[in-house]
Amino acid sequence: MNTGTGKHAGAACDNAPITPLPHGCRKDLQRPRADSRCPLPEKIQAEQNKTDCPNDPVRALRSENGCEGGNMLKRISVILFVLTLLCSGILAEGSREIEKYTRYADYQPQAAKPVGLIPGENHRVLVVWFSRAGNTVFEPDVEVISSATLNRGAAGELIGNAQMIAGWIAEETGGDLFQIQTAFTYPSDYSQTVQVGEGQDIDFVHLELAAHLTDVSSYETVWLVSPIWHYTVCTPLRAFLEETDLSGKTVYVMTTHCGSRF
Repeated sequence: MNTGTGKHAGAACDNAPITPLPHGCRKDLQRPRADSRCPLPEKIQAEQNKTDCPNDPVRALRSENGCEGGNMLKRISVILFVLTLLCSGILAEGSREIEKYTRYADYQPQAAKPVGLIPGENHRVLVVWFSRAGNTVFEPDVEVISSATLNRGAAGELIGNAQMIAGWIAEETGGDLFQIQTAFTYPSDYSQTVQVGEGQDIDFVHLELAAHLTDVSSYETVWLVSPIWHYTVCTPLRAFLEETDLSGKTVYVMTTHCGSRF
């Protein structure tokens, strides 16, 4: 009587069907299908409890339960979703900021290119200035002879009145020079600039600035040079003062105007 042991049983096991593995798997990991006459060797049984293909290139995306790839795709989807929301928020914020200009005049504001602080020799003195020049995109051939707010420098560059005065003060004091720049530009047309400046003042608009001074603690003296718009401090200078603490410093104010003095 054949009890399934001995030579015949071994032959039966040796002839058990082989389970093919996916392309790229090691042949030594191929294993017989489970059979009551052919218990799986311990090594192969352990492998069967893991992934079907340890050398599969996709294994890096799998965990022991085969879910890691799906989880990674979910994480990527969440990251892309969050980035989309952030970009949408940035665009919406930019649109709201632009509207602070275009509600008063029909033109296309452009994002400013921050210049930042220009260091001098005397870091106890700070000269801050705002002018149309540096906050407006003008045509290269803009006429300045009859302009009340623009000049030409030695190299032919456009210079605003407040900018020119600030430069003189910086030369005399050796102080650091900082230009107030709004996040978006003003109109190149002077009449439209008057409309925007007047509207921002009447509505008490808060403007975002393109450049900031995060630490003014080292300065003892601060010069503020700016034009008068609509009979008062222009909105860009007000925005600078709102975010910059000048407490305990000696502050000098120099203004320019075309008749709309304080």
